[in-house]
Amino acid sequence: MSFLPAQVDPEDARSARTASGIRLALPVAGRPGEEVVLGLRPESFRLATDHSDLTLEVDLVEPTGAETHLHGTVEGVRVVAVVQGRSAAKPGDRIGILADTSAMHVFDKTTKARLN
Repeated sequence: MSFLPAQVDPEDARSARTASGIRLALPVAGRPGEEVVLGLRPESFRLATDHSDLTLEVDLVEPTGAETHLHGTVEGVRVVAVVQGRSAAKPGDRIGILADTSAMHVFDKTTKARLN
């Protein structure tokens, strides 16, 4: 699981913003301004076709047959994204990915307690 620090949006408790301001929907409402950690499993990512939630800086590509494991960083955080099929990505690429936020886990940054 990849862990991305964020803050619950002060104006919308159903979304959080990453350090760079990227807004992601939350599966549960949080407390406005609360510091959280978003947990995303590798299979919850998919390649973006027209817009992206996040940018993955690729440093390793593992084709495994029916899927491809893309290793890299998002906002300085280590991420593994497992995408269906083959990917043309190669080390050094910056690619757009989407996160299935309905499958996201939300943790309190201080206590580490799961909030959903």
